[in-house]
Amino acid sequence: MVLAGTPLSYWAGVRGKNAMRYLGGWYGGGWPDRLMSDMGNGIFDAAWLVANFDNLNPANTFWTKQYNVWVNPEQEKKRYLEFEKWWGDFVVLRGEEMQWMVDNLFIGNKFSTGQIVTSDGIRLDMREIKTPIVCFCSHGDNITPPQQALDWILDNYQSEDEIRQCGQRIFYNIDPKVGHLAIFVGTKVAEKNHAEFINNMELIDTMPPGLYEIVITAKPDAQASTQGEAVDFDLTIEDRSLDDIRALGCNSLQDEREFAAAARVSDLNNALYQTFLQPWIKMVSGPQVAAAVIELNPLRLGYSLPSDRYPMMRGVAPAANYVRAERNPASTDNPFLAMQQQFSKTMVDALNLYRDLRDELVERSFHAVYGSPLVQAACGISANDSPPRPRPGMLPFVLAAAEKEIGPW
Repeated sequence: MVLAGTPLSYWAGVRGKNAMRYLGGWYGGGWPDRLMSDMGNGIFDAAWLVANFDNLNPANTFWTKQYNVWVNPEQEKKRYLEFEKWWGDFVVLRGEEMQWMVDNLFIGNKFSTGQIVTSDGIRLDMREIKTPIVCFCSHGDNITPPQQALDWILDNYQSEDEIRQCGQRIFYNIDPKVGHLAIFVGTKVAEKNHAEFINNMELIDTMPPGLYEIVITAKPDAQASTQGEAVDFDLTIEDRSLDDIRALGCNSLQDEREFAAAARVSDLNNALYQTFLQPWIKMVSGPQVAAAVIELNPLRLGYSLPSDRYPMMRGVAPAANYVRAERNPASTDNPFLAMQQQFSKTMVDALNLYRDLRDELVERSFHAVYGSPLVQAACGISANDSPPRPRPGMLPFVLAAAEKEIGPW
């Protein structure tokens, strides 16, 4: 069984939401990844990807996390430190690895349309996967919303009959609210969704080819286990059609042309960068410069500057121990506590307003630039052309296998 939780159709989404899908076009394509890899002497610091995630919710990143520790240090200390230790353990990637993912998966989305060919001439076709595919996504995920996680199905199939002819079993489960991280590491998600997938793997594996939705609901209180031994959820598998996927909000033809223009601009900027700027960057970069680039990353500095590596911070630990021993929590009727809570709410509202205005600016500017007929014409995209995203055709042996699969079903 293939369990998918990441986007295969990176640009799909709903207008007015999921502003991150516009950032690639806003930055002019994938050349910044090449720049950061070259400055890192062939190494890409994945802390920049974490920064993109943090910027999605500036109120939580810059205020709420720290404020919760300030208000309830005894209760929040362990949770906060454990999360930050895990979250701040940044990884690095090879530059070629990051650039390949950006060029082939994020900008252009060549995987879901069958455009990736291996060095030995084999085209990677998702329709050749015969084990059940389970796509787990969430409406609360602002990085990989259901439109992105499931739009690859529309790229590959024109009807449910084609799915059956290819002998594929595609399942999807949509959670109403969990966020991007919780899909992978949330304990409640593991107890509910992941556990149900595992417990019902044999059922999933025996289903006939087709498109299905996995619906997980809590059992009534009377049936719920009080000892934690029985399963507290019911799982049902329901037939679905491609119209159900479209109803989630797929891209319009106008959106597809805009993203196609962004992909062409990315190719142009990559060529300009590699021709005129990359040789100079590589000439001045080296192990020392690469180490400095990584160490001076703003996210890494957020962890290193307050550490006791710096003489000015060495007095903080003894002061913290003293405050911890002498701390007396304020009473609930303290007027300064009410002022503090009101100030915190004002900060959260202000940062949320900044986020909403920023996201609206990013989306509007993207549509204004890449939706321009002049820009699209300069990129070789005409309004009279067929949809710019190519639909993958089937190889002869795939068609023969599909004909063979029709028989048993």
